[in-house]
Amino acid sequence: MSSLLDLLTQKQPQFQTRQALVLVGLQHDFIAPSGKLPVDKPAGFVDRIKTLIPVFRQSAGEILWIRTAFDPARPVNAALSGDNVITHVDDSAESSSDDEDDDPSASAPLAAASPLKSTSSANSRPLGALNRISVRRPTEPRARPPSREQQDELFLSGRSDESPCLQGTRGAEFADEISSTIDTSADIIVTKSRYSAFNGSTLLQTLRAKLITELYICGCISNISVYATALDAARHGLTIYLVDDCIGYRHVERHQEALKQMTELMGAQTVTSKDLIQQLGGQAEQEDEMTTDSTKEDAGLDDMLKGLDIRESKRNRQVQSNAKGTLSRHASTEETRARAQGSNIGPHFLNGSPVARDRNEPALPANRSPEADQGPPRSGSVKSKIRMRKRPDSKKTPSSSSRGQAAQVSGSVKTSSTPSNPDSPTPDVQGQLLRDSSDSKVSSTISSAPLTVMDAPKPKSTTKTGENMPTATAASPLLGPGDPIGEGDSRIVHQLIPPTLYHPRGSKLLLRDQIFHLLYNEVKWQKMFHAAGEVPRLVAVQGLLGKDGSTPVYRHPSDQSLPMLRFSPAVQIVRDQVQTLVRHPVNHVLIQLYRSGQDYISEHSDKTLDIVHGSSIVNVSFGAQRTMRLRTKRSALPEPSPDQTGSIRNTERVHLPHNSMFVVGQETNMRWLHGINPDKRPASVRSDAENAFSGMRISLTFRQIGTFLSPDGSKIWGQGATSKSAASAKDTINNNAKETENIIRAFSKENQATEFDWKATYGAGFDVLHFREGPKDLPVLYMNHDTVGRKVVEIYLNELATEHRIVEPPALDEAHERDRIICFRDNDAKHTEVTSPAIILAYLDKYYKPRVEYDAVDEREATAAAYHMLFNAEVLTRQWSARSGSGASTSEAFISTLEELEEVLSTSDAHCLADGKKEPRTFIAGESFSVADAAMWPVLDEIVRTWPLWVARKYPCLDRFWVSLGRKKGWLKKEE
Repeated sequence: MSSLLDLLTQKQPQFQTRQALVLVGLQHDFIAPSGKLPVDKPAGFVDRIKTLIPVFRQSAGEILWIRTAFDPARPVNAALSGDNVITHVDDSAESSSDDEDDDPSASAPLAAASPLKSTSSANSRPLGALNRISVRRPTEPRARPPSREQQDELFLSGRSDESPCLQGTRGAEFADEISSTIDTSADIIVTKSRYSAFNGSTLLQTLRAKLITELYICGCISNISVYATALDAARHGLTIYLVDDCIGYRHVERHQEALKQMTELMGAQTVTSKDLIQQLGGQAEQEDEMTTDSTKEDAGLDDMLKGLDIRESKRNRQVQSNAKGTLSRHASTEETRARAQGSNIGPHFLNGSPVARDRNEPALPANRSPEADQGPPRSGSVKSKIRMRKRPDSKKTPSSSSRGQAAQVSGSVKTSSTPSNPDSPTPDVQGQLLRDSSDSKVSSTISSAPLTVMDAPKPKSTTKTGENMPTATAASPLLGPGDPIGEGDSRIVHQLIPPTLYHPRGSKLLLRDQIFHLLYNEVKWQKMFHAAGEVPRLVAVQGLLGKDGSTPVYRHPSDQSLPMLRFSPAVQIVRDQVQTLVRHPVNHVLIQLYRSGQDYISEHSDKTLDIVHGSSIVNVSFGAQRTMRLRTKRSALPEPSPDQTGSIRNTERVHLPHNSMFVVGQETNMRWLHGINPDKRPASVRSDAENAFSGMRISLTFRQIGTFLSPDGSKIWGQGATSKSAASAKDTINNNAKETENIIRAFSKENQATEFDWKATYGAGFDVLHFREGPKDLPVLYMNHDTVGRKVVEIYLNELATEHRIVEPPALDEAHERDRIICFRDNDAKHTEVTSPAIILAYLDKYYKPRVEYDAVDEREATAAAYHMLFNAEVLTRQWSARSGSGASTSEAFISTLEELEEVLSTSDAHCLADGKKEPRTFIAGESFSVADAAMWPVLDEIVRTWPLWVARKYPCLDRFWVSLGRKKGWLKKEE
C-alpha cells in the first residue's frame, strides 16, 4: 500500500477560478434624470461603467447584469425578508478599530448604521460564516421601524403604483445609455424582486458552475442593493472588489457607512475603474469626464476608504434571507482549466465550509487555509498592481511543473498548499488602521477546489509556509532565542529580569516572580475605542515628561490619544532593563492587558511617523504565554510568472513567555505584519505557561519617540510634526476632515509598502492629534476596588463641584487586585499625580477648595481640627481594612480608635452646647464641610452597616454624626 505522502503527491485536477463584473441597478428609474429614484452621485459613474465593461469582457471574465422588478403580488413586508440594507446613520452611536481601531474621519463620521432586518422564521437562510461578523459596541435596543425620511430609498417597500422599477414598466428596463453595452449572447442577466441578487435566485449555483470566485461590483444604490448583494456574496465565500468610482449613491453618509461596512465586515477591497482598466491591458478613455468637479467633491470620501485596514468586528450580525427572483441565462457555459491555486487577487473572505472555524479549533479540513483562521485580510483600495487573470487559452495545457512553493514543516514533509491571493493589508481607518493595539477577527474559509501538491524546497534559516496548512500553528516555524526573526533584525530574549534582582521593597522575593503583580496594580488600565468599537484589551500609556511638562506622543489611527502618565516604579525598572539591552533610550510605552486568551491584537505594522529613525520597537511580556505571528506583507509577494497564479507569504511564530522581550527591527516592521490571535482553546488543553497568572498577559511596547506635545496638548513639534523644533511649535489639529484624511492615507501607505519611503510620505510632517474633537482636558480619577476609598475622594470632588473623569479598574481576578491604589491625575502643566485617598483630599483641599475669608484664628483652628480628624479617619480606615482582611471579628487597636473618636466628638458636642447652641454640629471638625467629613463618613458608614458588634448606644456621638451628615447630604434615607 502506498503511503499517504505518495497519495498526496499525485497530480490532482487543476481548475482556473474566474472573475465577474457585477452591474447592479442600472435601470431607467435609477439612472435617468426622470426616473422615480434618480441616483446622481458621483457624477460620471455611468460613463465610467460603460468604459469598463468592454475591457473587462474581453480581458477578464463574465458580465452579470442585476436588475430589479417590483412584484405587486409579493407580500407587503417581503422586500426586506432576509436582506440587510442601510437607511440611516445614527450619529449618536459610538462609532468606531489599538493602538490603532475609531472613527478617524472627522468630515463624515462613520457612525453606526442601522441596517433594517426582516426575519422570516419559515424561510430564513442559514447565517453561515457571517454569524461571526459584528460591530463591537454595546448591545443596542431593538431596531425601530424606519422613519419616512429613512424609507426614501426602500423602493421595494412602498405602494405598488409608486414604487420604482415596477414590473413591466419602462422604469424597470435597463437605461437607454447602458442597454447598448449588453451582450445578450454572452452576458448573464438576473432579474430580482429583493434587494440582494442572491436572495431566492440560482445566482450562486451559476457562479459556482462557472468557477467564478471574485466579483467586481458596480452600480447603485450603494447602501441598498449593492450592500445587500455584497453581504450575501461575502457570506457565500466570494471575494469582493468594489469599483468605488462606479458605485452610485444618493446620500453621502449612508454611502460612506455602506462602504465602511462592506470593507470592514465583508473583507471587500476598493479599486478605481482607471486602475482596473490599466491592469486589464486597456486604456482609460474619457479621462476628463472621470475627473469632473462632482467627482472631486466625492474624492475625499472615496480616498478615506482607500487602503484602509478597517478592523473586523465581533458582535454577531445576522443575515436571514428570503426572496424570489428570476435568472435569465444568455450565455453558454465555457469549460476552463487552470491551476488549483485559485485567485490571483484579493483575499478569500469566506471560502469553503459554511461556518469558518477558529484557528485553534480541531479537525480542520485538509484544504483549509491558515489564512482562513487568521480572519480576512485588511480591506482597502488596491493601490499596488492588481493581478488580473486573462481568459485562459483553451489551446494551452497546464504546465506540469510546480506552481509555487510550500513549506517544509518538521523535516521534509511535503504539504498541500493553496496560496492566498495577494492583498495589501491596510490600516484601520476608523481606528485601527495600524493595530498596535488592534483587532477583531472575521473568520475565513477557502474555496473547495482540488489541491495541487507542490514540492517544497529546503528552507534556509526560516521556513516558507504555504497558506493551506491544516492549522496555522502547524504551518509556520516556531522560533526562539538565537534564531533570526523577520528580516534578521528582530530577536526574542528570555529572562529579561535576571534572578539577581529582588522585590523593590526589600523582600527576599525575586522581582521576576513579583513583577506581574506590581505592574497589574500600578498601571491605570482603561478601555480604548476604535472604528468598530472597544478594542479587545485594556490599555494605558506612560512616558517621560520633560522639565517643561512636554510629553512624547505616538500617533496611530484612533479617535483620541490616551492620557499619558509618568513611568510608574515597576515600569521604570523594566524600562531600565530594556534600555540596557537595546542600547538606546526609550521614552514612551504602550501597556496592554490581555485579560484572557480571548483578547488579541490583529496583524499590523507599527507606524513610524513619530518613532526615532534607527531605533527598535521593544515588546516585553509578563504573565501568561501567548504566541506572536509574523507574516510578510502581501505587497512583498513576487509577481507570479505567466504560468503561476499566486505566491506564498512567509509566516513565523514566536512564543512570548513570562519575562521575555521581543525586539522588532525597523526592517522587519516595514516588510512584515505582526499580531497575536485569540486563543479559544479550553484551559484543559493549554500548557501551564499559557494558563499561568489566570491566563492574563501584560504587554509593554517601548518606543523612542521623536514627536512632542506641549503640557496642555495645544502645540506639537518634532520628527513627525510640521515644525521640527519647540521654538516654532504649531497648533495641534483636531477634528479636521482634510488633515485627518491626509494622515490616514499616509498610515495606509506604510501599512502596505514593503519598501516604504519615509521621507516622501512622512517627511513634511503632520500636526493632527485627534481624529475627532479633542477631549476636554479634565483631571482624571483612576479608581480601585476599595469602596471606602472611592467614596472618600468622590464625595470631596463632588462637594468642590470639580469636573473630572473617572476610569474604572478591571474587574478580573481578585487575587491580583488587592494592592491597587486610587490615583488622581491633575490637568496642570505637569499632570501631577497623587495617590491614596487621604493625600488626594489634602491636595484637593490645597489647590481646589475655594478661598473663603475667615477670621485668621478661626480658620487656623478649623484647619487644624480637620487635618487631625483626617489623620484619625485614615488610621481607622487602615485598621478596618486590616481587620476585614484578616477575618478577625475584633481588633483591640480598631476598637481603641473608635473609643478615642467617640471621646473627641463627645467633648466637641459639649462645647457646642456650652456655647448656647441648641444641638451639636453636623460636621465633624468645624462649622462647614471639610476633608475630615469626606474621610470619616464613608468608613463609618461601612462600619455601621457591616460590623456585627456595632451598637449605636455605645458610640452615640459617632452614630449622631453618621445620621445627621448622611441625611443632610442625602446619603441616607430618613428612615435610617
